[in-house]
Amino acid sequence: MTPPFTNQQLQYLQMLTRAPNSAPALNPPLGGYSKLSTDEMGSLEIGRTVQLFAAQPITVPTTPSAALFFRPNTSQIEMCSTTATTKSELLWLVAINAIEIIRVDVDQIPRLSSSEILNTNFPRYSTLQAQISWMDGSANSHIVKCDIAGGTKFKVFGRNVQVSILAPDNVQVITSPQSSSVDLSGITLNEIVSASIKPLISGADVLDVLKFTWNQGVAANATEFIEIPPGARKVKIYNATVGTVTTTMYFWLSNDIASGHVIGIIDFVSNSTSLIEIPGGATHISTGPVNAATDRCFSFVFTIDP
Repeated sequence: MTPPFTNQQLQYLQMLTRAPNSAPALNPPLGGYSKLSTDEMGSLEIGRTVQLFAAQPITVPTTPSAALFFRPNTSQIEMCSTTATTKSELLWLVAINAIEIIRVDVDQIPRLSSSEILNTNFPRYSTLQAQISWMDGSANSHIVKCDIAGGTKFKVFGRNVQVSILAPDNVQVITSPQSSSVDLSGITLNEIVSASIKPLISGADVLDVLKFTWNQGVAANATEFIEIPPGARKVKIYNATVGTVTTTMYFWLSNDIASGHVIGIIDFVSNSTSLIEIPGGATHISTGPVNAATDRCFSFVFTIDP
């Protein structure tokens, strides 16, 4: 069986979407550390770096199931957390970055060593996503998800912050070169991921706009509801199915076609929408009524404001 993608094609597609900025250094060392911040003016940095090995099944790119490849949020790997013992909230700088190598093989293949990943000539990048949660004195904790992509850094105002990596459910965390691992087949991801949290005691330099990508397959003559993630302010939608035209979607209140309500109409220009403000009251995006009799795939890219 010949995979629908070659290694070179996958790596080239990754190169086209690299973030232009360099990600932070891969610190602290593999295994990381965790500390309690007792001084709001301190220079403490909490962080962790881990190696991950996971796989997604090989699918036909034109079917709705292909969208599942970039929906790896079934397993959480806790990276680092911090808590201020002061009674007031602090401003924290969160940084996340990764190096990733994708290999495609229908047979079982072993993981790469950390040195093989670190010595790659590709820029830092990851198809995985991260989840950040924090408390700021309000009733509930805040939770946002974002793409790691070429590395990201942003500020959070709160008393505690937690960072986790979202990965496929078959992910293996490699804590040392001697760690045992299970061979995997399909689209394999070899990653070294780093996350850090530190108090922000001076004006932030250049911070990134967070993005969260959700890929959704829609079967012929069906309607799907895509939940608008926490902190989302804008969205741009891409048609990912060649030869199929989509003209309209809808901002929707609830995830039910019968009892819900239209909040706004989303128009497509060619194969994508413009970057659209999400109206208040909208909880989901509805892909229907369907104006295509074939299976389709879409990418929803949300702009997140933490």
